[in-house]
Amino acid sequence: MSIRFSRVAATAANKTAIFLVGGVPASQRDLEPWTAFRNFTRETPSGENVSVAVETFEYGGEEPYDATPEEVAYIYMREERRPGFIGARTKKTGESSFLLSLRK
Repeated sequence: MSIRFSRVAATAANKTAIFLVGGVPASQRDLEPWTAFRNFTRETPSGENVSVAVETFEYGGEEPYDATPEEVAYIYMREERRPGFIGARTKKTGESSFLLSLRK
């Protein structure tokens, strides 16, 4: 099995946060469970437009499933210890983007 995760770049009010999440987010609802997104939104005014760019990756082989928070933490740790790990050891499977109006 392989894990599916995404690198997300959220931009609003001239600030950008880049973080990892499990699966392929397509809306604010998909991002809300992730601490990094909640931290980003705490400092962003309600109603602010947020541009979200998503790069999706798979790590491992066979049938993919959405990464758990623990698996996302593992991928993040590997990338911190060896910059370029995601590019070298995972398979990029897609890109997407969407715009949301921040609701709190």
